[in-house]
Amino acid sequence: MSRTTVIPLFPQTPNTQVYAGEVQDGKELTSEYYSRACARTREAERDRRLELADIGQYYCDTFGAAKLPPVARRDCEAALDAGIDCEVILIAIDEAAMAPRPSWAYASAILRRLKAEGVQTPEEYASRQARWEARRRRREELPF
Repeated sequence: MSRTTVIPLFPQTPNTQVYAGEVQDGKELTSEYYSRACARTREAERDRRLELADIGQYYCDTFGAAKLPPVARRDCEAALDAGIDCEVILIAIDEAAMAPRPSWAYASAILRRLKAEGVQTPEEYASRQARWEARRRRREELPF
């Protein structure tokens, strides 16, 4: 009787498992498949680390800080996990830096609002800003 060996496909997602010899999507899952999946996972993790490094450097340059605070790193990781593009996070940092009292708390609030509104790409952000500007102009035109 053959034993089934459990091989985690993506270690960071415990619900995803690959069983040796299992057929998925018409393909038998082999060690080659596992190796390619691990390579994709390592590449994604490397890309994420690079994005966080870019965000940290941009934060330091913008706010004049020595390094990205742990709370800001955690918020950036949560935003990336939510699917928010790195460029949108940088835009949120810019927006917070232009506020009368620049702070990470303001940037974090912007990111939470964008997440709640489902804004993930710079294009969606630009569209959202255009709608906001149109509403602001209409309010200014009201007679009262």
